[in-house]
Amino acid sequence: MDKSRQPGISFDGVILKALHFERNPQVLEKPNLQVNISNAMAISADKHSLSIEVTADIVDPDKKSFSLKATVVGLFSVITGQENMSLEDFAKVNGPALLLPYVREIIANTTLRSGLRPVLIPPFNLQALAESQSVGAIKG
Repeated sequence: MDKSRQPGISFDGVILKALHFERNPQVLEKPNLQVNISNAMAISADKHSLSIEVTADIVDPDKKSFSLKATVVGLFSVITGQENMSLEDFAKVNGPALLLPYVREIIANTTLRSGLRPVLIPPFNLQALAESQSVGAIKG
């Protein structure tokens, strides 16, 4: 890979695959939460398209206030003639990094609209996740 060039991969779309939210209306304050982020990828047989699924699961360890789980899918493809990075390498860090703002927005807006302060997913190191495991969780 030539680090002075772009990856040669197109971001073709993002889809909200699933959103599950339940809230106890008697709890008014945002509790101490655990944020678990996981990802998975699928590459086409011809190695020209990729889908990456990023899921955020917001856990209330006491299970008193709410539960929230959101999954988005990003669609990517190789730009013919501009190939510079494999889809496998792109899927480890770059792809999930492009999808996290969408997940953050869904979670913040969902919790805000429920009458709670918005839940903001903390920053975390995607490179560390990629090096430790292909699919995993980050707690923050």
